[in-house]
Amino acid sequence: MKKIYGLIVIVLFFSGCSLLKSTPANTFDFSIHDSITTNNISVFDQHLASGVDINFKEEKWGNTPLIHAAYHGRKSMVDRLVKQGADLNMQSYNGWTALHVAVGQEHFDVVVQLLEAGANTKIRNRLFGQESNKKLVSDTPLDLAINFDLPEIVGILRKFGAQTNAELKAKGQ
Repeated sequence: MKKIYGLIVIVLFFSGCSLLKSTPANTFDFSIHDSITTNNISVFDQHLASGVDINFKEEKWGNTPLIHAAYHGRKSMVDRLVKQGADLNMQSYNGWTALHVAVGQEHFDVVVQLLEAGANTKIRNRLFGQESNKKLVSDTPLDLAINFDLPEIVGILRKFGAQTNAELKAKGQ
């Protein structure tokens, strides 16, 4: 009888079952961020269906899946994340939102998508200048569009009430 129990334990152990260690029910070869990078919609949808934290910040830059999707211009993924309730205004470690990133990467359609979903145009990033410009750089998405000479994006941001950092400061904001 002991041999049978021992055999069962060995079979269970080598088949991946262990009573000593619990593993998450849903494990993926790709993170949700990787599925966005590679435009793997199937794995991306599996992550969403599994109940993954859609506001999870990856370790290196603090990008949420929405920020990452905006960076890569993944309009359908942005749409799914917005519908799932992703925080439109969550900031990466350096203060960039999905809207900042979409502007910086010149993804006009994603900029419009985020604006229509209600993204805040007044959030400023938190970057420190380089070398002789050591002061705090604090840009709104509109500042970025102006600095990168993106008149079409400037126009749509203005339609949604966007203001520059200087304009907000002048209003005491």
